[in-house]
Amino acid sequence: MARLILEEKNKLRLLLQEDFLIISEFRALKLDKEAQQFWWQAVRNLKGNDLLAAAKIAQQWKWHKQAILTVARAKYWDDVALRFPIEYEQGIQENASKQQLDTAIIYGLIRRESMFDETAGSPVGAMGLMQIMPKTGRQIAREINYPWRSKSILLQPSVNLKFGAYYYRQMLDKFDGHGI
Repeated sequence: MARLILEEKNKLRLLLQEDFLIISEFRALKLDKEAQQFWWQAVRNLKGNDLLAAAKIAQQWKWHKQAILTVARAKYWDDVALRFPIEYEQGIQENASKQQLDTAIIYGLIRRESMFDETAGSPVGAMGLMQIMPKTGRQIAREINYPWRSKSILLQPSVNLKFGAYYYRQMLDKFDGHGI
């Protein structure tokens, strides 16, 4: 109980610091990209319990990438919920079931590929939670009769999960069940 009280006090103290107030203002103005970029300035000099508290704040805000990377900087390996979030549960379960995949595989791929950042993009152009290339996405849309408007649909979690699970099943079938 004392640990939880300490964590809450640390979070409140951080939220009142200037950097975190600026982040909160960006968030209030719906400037999430700017807020997330400013995050790294806010946590750069934090250590120990303050880093853990910052990671918990990021988790509350559903900024899983920042939470994962911040808790790693704290070298705090025991908080499994921070390091391996359970998000998009319904979509993952539905698509894993439809493609006869273990949900743990989907969670692992998402954590590795995007750290649960639905807006993630790679230098080579892969997009979304499961990092699907637009050309691959267009091909999948054709195969499953899904309306393709533009590559931006890959940033929609429901579409990305559907396409990602479908594609992973295709690859397993192609390579005789051998995972990546």
